[in-house]
Amino acid sequence: MRVLALNDLGIEKISPSIYKLKHLRYLNLSKSFFIKILPESICKIQNLLVLKLDGCWKLQELPKKIEKLVNLTHLACRDCFGLTHMPRGIGKLTSLETLSEFVVDKDGSHGGADLSELRLLNNLRGQLQIRNLGFVKNAKEKFKAANLKEKQHLRSLNLYWNADNDDDDDDEKSLEDLQPHPNLKELWIRGWRGDAKFPSWLSLLTNLVKINIRDGNFKHNPSFAQLPCLKHLHIDNCTELQYMDDNSPKGSQGEAQSFFPSLKLLRLWDCPNMRSWWRTKKSIDDDSNEDDTTVMGTSTTAFPCLSSLEIENCPLSQCRCILHSMVS
Repeated sequence: MRVLALNDLGIEKISPSIYKLKHLRYLNLSKSFFIKILPESICKIQNLLVLKLDGCWKLQELPKKIEKLVNLTHLACRDCFGLTHMPRGIGKLTSLETLSEFVVDKDGSHGGADLSELRLLNNLRGQLQIRNLGFVKNAKEKFKAANLKEKQHLRSLNLYWNADNDDDDDDEKSLEDLQPHPNLKELWIRGWRGDAKFPSWLSLLTNLVKINIRDGNFKHNPSFAQLPCLKHLHIDNCTELQYMDDNSPKGSQGEAQSFFPSLKLLRLWDCPNMRSWWRTKKSIDDDSNEDDTTVMGTSTTAFPCLSSLEIENCPLSQCRCILHSMVS
């Protein structure tokens, strides 16, 4: 047998004798909602190329000796919400092209892998979601060790902090040390409660098509407006956000300045303290709530492709401020 698909069958347990299927290449257990553990004997199927576990909600851990699956190229584990950690040695699976989720061990009690095990997994492609980043110890060292900037085939990167993190050491968990490769198409940042600064590398991600920022404490964003490929921008529940952009665009003589040249969808949800689109000199010097909307220069081309605008849970005055900035 080369292919075994047991997905969507309500299976509660996998027999330890599965290792006898020594020629198995593809094993699909997706949406096996009741499975909590996998037999360690799976690690004896050394010809296994694909292990699909998407939607195994109650799965608590992956096999401890997963490093023995030396030929594994796809480990799909999206929406495995019960996973508490990744097994040590997972970084030895250098043939991996799919690792949809990496879960940081909350307190180290499970002896799980740390982020440095991502260092040599440079063949990863598609989507990588990293959860529980707030629990990383020695964050500056481990963030850099993850070597995200060398993963040139990744399409989407999801950086998720944990809502229940009570660690007061967030200042050391800088986004600067999680720099991805410029080929990245989608970036998700959720739950960041550390310093209010955006990473400087964002302007280097010129191939970004989608940005989603949620539950953050940024006060103002860097300039997304000049990202040439950006089509979707979603800002949600950033209660400290006051300005969408650091600086207002200035129309130059000659060619018109491009402002969100490819943006099709803009969503601003639950940003109650937003004062204006741009962070002007006046707003830096004056903390008043006075309307400080800046009008774009006459040689600026704004939102030429925008087809959908969603603004929710923002005061009416702020909506007017934003719209005025867009149509000026």
